[in-house]
Amino acid sequence: MPLVKDIVRDENKGEAFVEVESDTYHITMSDLLKSSIAVGDELDGEKLGFLGFADSKLSGIKKAFVFLSYGDMSERKLRTKLEKSFEPDVVSAVVELMIAKRYIDDEALSIRMAEAYQRSKLYGKAKIRSELFMKGFSAENISNALSELDESVYEESILTLLEKKCDDKAVLADFNAKKKLSAYLFRLGFSYDEIVNAMERFERE
Repeated sequence: MPLVKDIVRDENKGEAFVEVESDTYHITMSDLLKSSIAVGDELDGEKLGFLGFADSKLSGIKKAFVFLSYGDMSERKLRTKLEKSFEPDVVSAVVELMIAKRYIDDEALSIRMAEAYQRSKLYGKAKIRSELFMKGFSAENISNALSELDESVYEESILTLLEKKCDDKAVLADFNAKKKLSAYLFRLGFSYDEIVNAMERFERE
């Protein structure tokens, strides 16, 4: 059976290099401790398989940090990116670690993104729901994020958009112009009632 020739530990990085015959495995210190492998040990197939998995997992962890360095992302989006380079069991292990260490937190992130879409992008609820879905959030996270939003902001957002689009309130008296504006607002995710109420208020004020 293959023999462990050397183990080099990097305590600062929490990593270790395990030299087995002509192969070297780069793994986390956590996995090294879990394996109980020591210099001079003879490794059976199970131990070698673990080292191979641990080596791939550390590569996956490093790749995940590269992805996250560009910005926060959902669990599903990170998983999809990792699946292009790693086996499913490795991907699951890396994602579970990222969740446990709070490097990804779908609940908190979905709320932050929903608030940004509402306050900065001036999106309506349907558009926010669609954007969050495209980012990879679960239906539960999306529903929870939307419930955290201030419903009164939607009408204020429509008023702001109308002010930007209409130089003169009289434009709303034109059926085609009003229809075009309504379609524009609907594409931004606002409901029919929200649009009608906001337009009526816009004309009054």
